[in-house]
Amino acid sequence: MANYYQSSPFPPPRLCFFLLIIVFLLGFSWCVNYEPVVESVVGRVKLIFRVSPLILLLVVHRLSNNQSIISLSSWGVGKRLSP
Repeated sequence: MANYYQSSPFPPPRLCFFLLIIVFLLGFSWCVNYEPVVESVVGRVKLIFRVSPLILLLVVHRLSNNQSIISLSSWGVGKRLSP
């Protein structure tokens, strides 16, 4: 009896196509399920990036009014060492 199947290192094209469809459908369902979660995380990160410069400015302003930055700088040390 003759062997009609050729030995090939690759699987048959129909199997490859079937597996590609399954991977596509699973990937699409993952995107649909996790899209709202990713969007909410991105929204929070954007909010943090927008608010953090304002908070940093307020902290620096509060510390500069408290004169703690001047006392730690080289000018503040020079003022304390001078008679």
